[in-house]
Amino acid sequence: MKFVTTRACAHTLGLMQEVRMNEGSVLDALLEGLVVASEAEMVAVTSDGADDESLLPIAAMLENIRLLLNMDVAFVGSFIDGQRVFTHLASEAELPVGPGFSVPLEETYCQRVIDGRLPPVIPDSSLLPAARDLQATREFGIASYLTAPVILKDGTVYGTVCCLSHVPRPFLSAKELSALQTVADFVSASVEGAGAIECIDALPA
Repeated sequence: MKFVTTRACAHTLGLMQEVRMNEGSVLDALLEGLVVASEAEMVAVTSDGADDESLLPIAAMLENIRLLLNMDVAFVGSFIDGQRVFTHLASEAELPVGPGFSVPLEETYCQRVIDGRLPPVIPDSSLLPAARDLQATREFGIASYLTAPVILKDGTVYGTVCCLSHVPRPFLSAKELSALQTVADFVSASVEGAGAIECIDALPA
């Protein structure tokens, strides 16, 4: 996995403006240094290490939110046929999983947050038995976790945007969750917009 630069397109900037109108200064902070004009370069993450120029603004926003919240991993997971499938991923270090990797939805934090079995903000998983005892906690070394749902206009839960850290993050609160929800809202707008789909590609498996 490596960082590459890509350029924002008009569809992407339009979506950012749309979300900004609803989210205000939270999105401004999230996008600071990321997009300043239609010709601005964006930092994005690809999984194959190729020096391509594919447009990956969702991945770029994931990297920004990961850094902004001081977390180790940020990802978008879509819910498909009972599976949670990684579509975009930003990580501080190499991971054994990447875009295209899937696990049964029932085994994930994501599903448990959506159905209420887990809270969306978990500063320390060791203090919450419902999280501490999950296999995913051990397998991925999850010590803290944030989850924001990606909900489409018709109410369908497309998936989630999540951040995790390998150490407890006592500072995590509703404020950080609100920032992550901004990214989830952008993902939702991207999925809904046919024009956006053309310029926002899922990361290659």
